[in-house]
Amino acid sequence: MILKRGLYIFLFLSCYLAGHQLIAQTLNFRNFTVNDGLANSTVYFIHQDSKGFMWFATESGVNRYDGQNFRTFTMDDGLSDNEVLQICEDSQKRIWFLTLNGKLSYYFNNKFYNARNDSVLSKTFCKASFISFFEDSKRRLWFSTNQREIVMIDGKKVKIIHSDKQGLTNSFVAENKQGEILVLNENHIYKFSGEKLLELNSKYYPISFKTSSYNKQTKKISFLAKEGLIELNQQQWVLKRNLPQNIIKNNITNFFSDNKETFWINTLGNGTYVLNHPSKPVQHLLQGKYITHGIIDMDGNTWMATIGNGIYMLPMSGRDMQHYTISNGLSDNSIYSVAKTPEGRLILGLRNGDLNIIKANKISYQALRISQSSYNPIKKLFYDPQNRSIWFASNNTLGEIAADTKTIRYLKERDNLMYALKSFSISKNGKLALALAGGVDVIQNKNAPLIFETPNLSNQSLHFPSRAYSVFYDSDERLWFSNLNGLQNEYKNRLTTLYDHNGLLKQRITDITELPDKTIICASYGFGIYIIK
Repeated sequence: MILKRGLYIFLFLSCYLAGHQLIAQTLNFRNFTVNDGLANSTVYFIHQDSKGFMWFATESGVNRYDGQNFRTFTMDDGLSDNEVLQICEDSQKRIWFLTLNGKLSYYFNNKFYNARNDSVLSKTFCKASFISFFEDSKRRLWFSTNQREIVMIDGKKVKIIHSDKQGLTNSFVAENKQGEILVLNENHIYKFSGEKLLELNSKYYPISFKTSSYNKQTKKISFLAKEGLIELNQQQWVLKRNLPQNIIKNNITNFFSDNKETFWINTLGNGTYVLNHPSKPVQHLLQGKYITHGIIDMDGNTWMATIGNGIYMLPMSGRDMQHYTISNGLSDNSIYSVAKTPEGRLILGLRNGDLNIIKANKISYQALRISQSSYNPIKKLFYDPQNRSIWFASNNTLGEIAADTKTIRYLKERDNLMYALKSFSISKNGKLALALAGGVDVIQNKNAPLIFETPNLSNQSLHFPSRAYSVFYDSDERLWFSNLNGLQNEYKNRLTTLYDHNGLLKQRITDITELPDKTIICASYGFGIYIIK
């Protein structure tokens, strides 16, 4: 848990920092692979069933994911083929598996059905691969193939529709608002009229059957054409949105929308493109990935199937987050402290002892390392509104970058001895409290030379001599601190040992802060959060 301090860092860093680099913001996807339980790293299709389970079609069977664990089903369990190209669910809650070998199977009430135990399925065998599924308003099931056949199941009846030419190859089946069955592919659009197929004239055709879509709620048919996004409106195909040609020219595998005018377009080999309002820039995510399919689930999470990289999932909460790493321009991936300026700059304290600043799609750098150690993280940042300066602390360094952008001064021990700094705090009246390995020391004026003296037997100069973990000045100038004994505070020269009143406060407390109502919050090392009113 992170305690929010409301600390700020001043704008002047932009003048002082060298090395600007443009960055490409990315979203933080979670990657599921065979190491997490996927049957295969090549995944063709994603489906969420009516119970909320996620299903993944792979070339080594199918996976069902319950949010915690993957379960694998193969031909040993009743699948008609291990290489499954698509998964779908009908109104009877049967989950269908469209396979490479042209044999259908489905899962219902915890049992698999195939041609061996279902007489209807024994009539549906095709020499082609099944590629798409549709259930119409009469509950008829339509399965198209990559050859010249479409299979229609009507209750116990099976009908296989053939085409002498290539007109039915790689087609998408849907139903218009008038209840007519349409068949779409990259060269033809047909309508069933009784037992006959009538070809319809159209200005637009889908790039492929994969770029066609049907919305069950609105009964809207749409597809991506070379010209852009096309929708069926009152028996007319209408161009609804122009799309960048550099995207259209990619090998598009599917597209989907989050119902907020935002479109995701997936490609084989060039990742996914996210198109928001036409006035906003296009986001290019998962660059270089071969994405076969993508959906948004019931909870708003985005799922992507890939060839060779398993599954990528972006939580709904992550849609509004940006993920920065070394590949985007950071000088280190390990961030130990963060602060934000009123102007919107993000100041990052890094494990390597540097500062990175993110602002307006640029990352700026400031090297603060004065230690030879490779592990000396900047673990605390503080903006001083009085001095208009920045204070920073690492394991063995405390420093202030002055407002003139030219001066950095460091805390020193009088005899230039090394010191171990645990925490620091600056009061409204300018006192500087230090939590050190040797105890708590207070410099009465933060603007005075930053020098303290290590205590010894003849000079016990420390304010509270005992190994300290954290210090904090609250809004009333009360100094809170924790050490080996526990939590204490000092106010107007009066010391209160809070651990005497509650044994929990004898535990190691690593951070202290104050809420607007003056409630004190303490973070302990392994014993939770303490709230003190």
